[in-house]
Amino acid sequence: MKKLLVACAALVASIVPAVCAAEEPHSRRFVLVEAEGFKHYGGWVVDPQFMDQMGSPYLLAHGLGRPVADAVADVEFPAAGTYRVWVRTMDWVARWNAPAAPGKFQVLLGDRALETTFGTQGAQWHWQDGGLVEVKERRVRLALRDLTGFEGRCDAILFARDPDFAPPNSDPAMAAFRRACLGLPEQPEPAGTFDLVVVGGGIAGTCAAVSAARLGLSVALIQDRPVLGGNNSSEVRVWLQGARNKEPWPRIGDVVAELEQEHRAHYGPANTAELYEDEKKLAVVRADDALGLPWVEHNIRCDPEAAHVVFSSGARITMVPLDVTLRVSIDRAGLERIRKAGTSFHLAVADQLARYPRFRDRGSTYTHDPLAVATAFDSFCACAGDFALRITSDT
Repeated sequence: MKKLLVACAALVASIVPAVCAAEEPHSRRFVLVEAEGFKHYGGWVVDPQFMDQMGSPYLLAHGLGRPVADAVADVEFPAAGTYRVWVRTMDWVARWNAPAAPGKFQVLLGDRALETTFGTQGAQWHWQDGGLVEVKERRVRLALRDLTGFEGRCDAILFARDPDFAPPNSDPAMAAFRRACLGLPEQPEPAGTFDLVVVGGGIAGTCAAVSAARLGLSVALIQDRPVLGGNNSSEVRVWLQGARNKEPWPRIGDVVAELEQEHRAHYGPANTAELYEDEKKLAVVRADDALGLPWVEHNIRCDPEAAHVVFSSGARITMVPLDVTLRVSIDRAGLERIRKAGTSFHLAVADQLARYPRFRDRGSTYTHDPLAVATAFDSFCACAGDFALRITSDT
């Protein structure tokens, strides 16, 4: 039985040590703390839905008007001394010129809050200057303190030894800076060659991957989160809806039924994370009668609670960083490699890619889901063979 590769994101660390040297390592030092990497979230939650727009998951203080409990991390500095603090955040109502800045929060070092209140300026994500702070010990407790319960947002916290340094705020410069601070490679490790690559582990992607694997294909299911299900996961908490297993296609929906949760609560506090059975979805994709024992590939990027879900799944785990947030593309040379494979499937995929407006205009396109549109050409796509293309990412 062919195997399914699940690519998930998880951060496995009890301390958040993200230290990097700048271009002049003897004169500048940085400590970058990704908010989603905090050891304890308290009442804050991870929001990953806007990574393609602002570059990263972030912590959200969703307290329905009541301040949530502090998020806490232990941070290790390269040396004691004076640092300038930068916090990547935004005033989420500023775009409407609304007053009061409801997403206010504080940053605490030890028991002391910085003088600056964050989330009070800027309609766009930016690095808000938190001023200078004296770090007296190398290991310090860092906390985010929500002040309102009304959707405060924190993406990352940067400590800079150089008081004149200002971090980049737009890609690709910001992405390169953050990768350097986190010790991530410029290019990911090759993950292998597969008959089918499914990008996105929502309900549609998970069902497509499971179905293809049961037909005997080797499948890579690439997901930028540590859980499957997309909106129907514990992170977003939207219930499965819609008709399935209806005539004239009574078997369409079988895999969805395997993923569906046993219990549900529609709204409010009763709609808790555990109702969404994230472990159940992982169990389906690694079931012996469907896929055999898969690997779980994950990037050191997200959160320890998610890591627990991945590790408790019982899957074999390796460490291959993957990033599929609209950075994977096929160019003209890649299209020709697909076309030269010569089968009707490959020709259909090549024709579909060539129709993308971005491909016509720029000579390359994001991969999206070539199989989905290829099925419009011919139903044979359900029996697709070797894709004849290695997909690589530029991050």
